[in-house]
Amino acid sequence: MVAGAVVAAGLCLALAWASGRGHRWARAAFVLLTAVNCADLLRGLAAGSAGYARADVTAAAGLCLVQVAAVVLLLRPAARREAPG
Repeated sequence: MVAGAVVAAGLCLALAWASGRGHRWARAAFVLLTAVNCADLLRGLAAGSAGYARADVTAAAGLCLVQVAAVVLLLRPAARREAPG
């Protein structure tokens, strides 16, 4: 799970870079990635992984929280306006 969190964090950074460069598809991809990561975290919790892999669950929960906060910021009306230039 930690290796997956590292890959997901790298994808998040790449999508943030693409979104900052004005690619509209990057926002949708970021929202989708967030949904997949949070669903995977919930699936792992339902399977009982919190009992034997606490560090993994903590890393995945931290990443999920950061992603949800970023999605909230991305979907605000001010973030949807295109930068001039």
